[in-house]
Amino acid sequence: MRTTTNLPAAAIAAITLLSHLAHSCRLTGSQVYLRDMDNIINNTISKRWSHMEPGDGTKNTGDPFYIPFGQLWPGNTLIWCFSDESEWGGAQQANLIRQDIVAAWKLWIAAGVDEQTIIFREGNPAECSPSNQNVLDVIKGSLFSTVGHFTDGNVISLSDSPTSALGDRIANFAHEIGHAWGMLHEHQRNNLWSYKYAGGKGFTDKWKFNCENVDGYDAWTHGLTDDEISLICTSYTEAKKGYIGSSGQSSNQLHLEEWLPLPKSFWQVSGGPSDYDEDSVMLYPSNLGGEADPDNNWQKKIVYTKADGTLITANTAPSVYDAEGLSDMYPKAEPDDTPCLLTDPCNPQEAAFRAAQGSGSCSS
Repeated sequence: MRTTTNLPAAAIAAITLLSHLAHSCRLTGSQVYLRDMDNIINNTISKRWSHMEPGDGTKNTGDPFYIPFGQLWPGNTLIWCFSDESEWGGAQQANLIRQDIVAAWKLWIAAGVDEQTIIFREGNPAECSPSNQNVLDVIKGSLFSTVGHFTDGNVISLSDSPTSALGDRIANFAHEIGHAWGMLHEHQRNNLWSYKYAGGKGFTDKWKFNCENVDGYDAWTHGLTDDEISLICTSYTEAKKGYIGSSGQSSNQLHLEEWLPLPKSFWQVSGGPSDYDEDSVMLYPSNLGGEADPDNNWQKKIVYTKADGTLITANTAPSVYDAEGLSDMYPKAEPDDTPCLLTDPCNPQEAAFRAAQGSGSCSS
C-alpha cells in the first residue's frame, strides 16, 4: 500500500492546496499560482495548445500563494501507482478504475501521442514502494492533479463519479492525466482575453465570463464592495488571494482563478489574437463549476460562453492539438549523428585499435 502520509509536510500542504486549484488542477478544474508566470506557457497560433514550461520542481517556498509547476517527467516516462486500492471499495472496483485510467491514456494515443516515445504505465510493486516519490500517486477524491514532475511526491486525485465535470469518467481522467504531464487549460490562455482582464493580452475577448454564476459566488462576495468584486472577477492573482484568504487557508468556496487568464507577460504568438482549440479536452464546458439554478430545475448556471453567447460543450477525448502540445513537451530524442572515431569508446573497434597501437603494428 502506498500512502501520501509519507510525503513531507510541505508537500502535503501544497497538495492540499492543489486539490482546490485543480481540474489543475481541478475539473470544476487546473491552475496553480506562480509569483512569476514568465516562460511558463507555450501557446502559438499555429499549434493551439497550452502547456507548462518546466519549473524548478519546488512545491513550497514559505509563500502560500507560490506553487510552481514541476519539471518534465524523466525519460518521457510517467509511472503511476494506486496509493491505496482499498479506498476504492476493494480490488474489483479498483480494477475498474485501473481500466479507465488505461482507457484514458489510450485516448491520448489515439489523438496522436507516440506511445513509444511518451510512456504512461502502472508501476510494478518495487516502483510503487511508499519510499518512491518519483511516481504519480492515484488517490480517490475530487478531480485534481499536480502539474509536472516533483521529486518529493506527485498526486492525481480521481473521482469514480460517471457524471461529474465533463460528464464522462474516462474523459475526466484524460483531462487530469494531461495536467499530470504538464498540460494547462485551453481557456486560460491570456491571448484569448482582452486587456480588461488582468493578464489579458488579446484585443478582444473570446469568452463571455459570468462571474456571478460560479458556485459559491453569493456567499463568498457577501459584504464586499463593488470594486472588490470587480477585482476578483477580472484578476487571476486577486481571485487566488481572495480564494485562499489572508491566512493562506482554502475557503473551499470559490474557484474563479480556474477560468481567468493566467498572468503571463510573454507569449509566443506570431500575430494577432489567436484561435483556440474548441476540441481540447483541457477546455471547460460552459456549465462546469456553475451554481445550481432553482429556477431551471436545478441545472447548473452558465459560467462562460463564447463571445457571441454560444455554449461550449464538453469534449470527451484529447484533440490532435492536445496531443501536439504533450508531444512538444516530450519530444522524441534526436539520433546522435556525431562521428564515432576509432579512438572513441563508442566505436566497437576502439579496443582492437588501442591494442594494435600498443603492439606497434600501426607504426609507420
